Amino acid sequence: MAIVLLLPVTMCFAQTRTVPAGSTTTLSIDNAIRLALGRASTYQASVIGQSLVGEDVRQANAAFLPRVSIPTAITYNSPERGGSLSVVPGGQSFISLNAIREYQSGVAVIGELDLSGRLAANLRRNRDLLAAARAGTEVARRDLIVATQEAYYAVALTAARLQFAERNVATAQEFESITAL
Repeated sequence: MAIVLLLPVTMCFAQTRTVPAGSTTTLSIDNAIRLALGRASTYQASVIGQSLVGEDVRQANAAFLPRVSIPTAITYNSPERGGSLSVVPGGQSFISLNAIREYQSGVAVIGELDLSGRLAANLRRNRDLLAAARAGTEVARRDLIVATQEAYYAVALTAARLQFAERNVATAQEFESITAL
């Protein structure tokens, strides 16, 4: 698991901007943590999962609200087709309508009464899932911070060991040049 969490940190260091030769920049631990939290990682997946569960809670809340619809319809009578009973040539046929064109519209309010408690149970379940997702996101965030700190201090330790080894080599070369006389 630590290797998986170190990968985003490694990517974070690999994707920093290029610094010209001769100039150095230091990366603080806070900056390293900020960069790691901004990269694609288990933490980011947890944040996305948390937002999805939050949407489920919003939909469960919306299930309690009524839904309004406005259905509309139009009925059009076609012209008469030259029958012998036609009073007006080219006139419209009327069959139990109010006119040649009839527009119908209405308002419907539909809602579900929660008599069995199913909607409330669904809302409670989604709220519990949201709380679990928030806890999972916090765990993933803390794991990423710990992994970033471990990697940061491992790099610092390696840099210190490298400086120590370079000084030992320089001291050894100086000792060799002094004793070679």
